[in-house]
Amino acid sequence: MTQQELQKERPDILFCETKHRLIGDFIAANHELMELQNQQTQAIIDYDPDFSRVEDLIHVAREIKDESKYALIAHTDDEHYC
Repeated sequence: MTQQELQKERPDILFCETKHRLIGDFIAANHELMELQNQQTQAIIDYDPDFSRVEDLIHVAREIKDESKYALIAHTDDEHYC
């Protein structure tokens, strides 16, 4: 079923505040992870011997990104077709 068919079938769901919040959370988490990876990459380029100092932060940021991704997936799969 296409998105247009779903909207015709369920016209009451035109805007989902929760979905948009979850998308924003996912984008922010991805941005944070990329920033940390960029810092580590720059440290390697600069021959910084302590380039692994952000490894724990990268690990935590990846977990947060994954949690936000799965929350978004769960919402769109389980709640409704918005």
